[in-house]
Amino acid sequence: MVLESYFMRILAVTTLRNEAPYIVEWVAHMRAIGVTDLLVYTNDCDDGTDALLAVLAKQGVLHHIVQQVPKGTSPQWQALKAAWKHPLRKSCDWAVACDVDEFINVHLGEGSLHDLIAAVPDQTDAIAMPWRLFGNAGIDRFEDRPITEQFQQAIPADAMFPIAATFFKTVFKPAGPFNGFGVHRPKQKDAAKHPRPYWIAYDMEQNATLLGQMPQRMSLIGMARGVRSVECNHYSLRSAQSFLMKHARGLPNRSSKPIDLAYWVQRNFNTEHNPSIDRSRRARIAEMQRLLALKDVAQAHQAGVEHHQNRIAHILGQPEGYELYCDILMAAEGRILPDHKAREMFQLYQKLKHRE
Repeated sequence: MVLESYFMRILAVTTLRNEAPYIVEWVAHMRAIGVTDLLVYTNDCDDGTDALLAVLAKQGVLHHIVQQVPKGTSPQWQALKAAWKHPLRKSCDWAVACDVDEFINVHLGEGSLHDLIAAVPDQTDAIAMPWRLFGNAGIDRFEDRPITEQFQQAIPADAMFPIAATFFKTVFKPAGPFNGFGVHRPKQKDAAKHPRPYWIAYDMEQNATLLGQMPQRMSLIGMARGVRSVECNHYSLRSAQSFLMKHARGLPNRSSKPIDLAYWVQRNFNTEHNPSIDRSRRARIAEMQRLLALKDVAQAHQAGVEHHQNRIAHILGQPEGYELYCDILMAAEGRILPDHKAREMFQLYQKLKHRE
């Protein structure tokens, strides 16, 4: 795939901390599906993430900004605010905020964002990409192999519970009625002064008006569903040993939320085999090979892998890490609830949210 041949500018923004082993594959995937510009923010990295990103930035692959994050501030939200003001955002046609464990999975054409964008009406401002939660596929050990090939067991597309299974990410036109990046969806301008955005979800020809009417809505539950033309594969767990590193790192946007056994159980769904992301595999692998052939990239990647291997061994040598690992290995996989029970739990969730 010759990326330079595309005239459309598509920007991806991400925030990273200690994700060195996973960066090359994710960057390769984003470029393979048509992303032309990558804006990467990091903070407090000690695993070689910054070193690898510096090499990739030097080669012109991406733009890397190291953040200094004040105590009590969300690194992710600080990055998203800065990204909105960045010249790359001002010059792109489409944009998406996406974590390194989230892989956009287009089910049209060759799996490119260009195939997706070509399929929606011209007036489209935003495209909702439903999350698909992927489990650990029974893999315990951390391995230096592509995430998209190791983990191909997922929750069913129609799952209504846990609530996270109904969340989505968004690719959108920054020139539309928006005034900022959000974790799941862009921030909308005041509807009293600006038109509501034209949203697409599921059916590529139907306006998902509910998303425009409810600017804070992050869930697709209750909406008319159709064939998914795009999803966002969410590999939030990876292997059991990789999860130990995530437990030690914490979340980028909510440092108070624990990454614990409950988090694991609520996301470890291996209900059905889903290799659909293989549609873009050839382009992704070719781009990975190209990146690894660049000066110093393979060495920086390997240094990150070795750091994670050593860090995991250290964590397993500590009582807390050992106990969490034991609990993970003995825990049952996430269980899909029957529809009636899932709806009941969602109603309880809505009541709780209304009290907050």
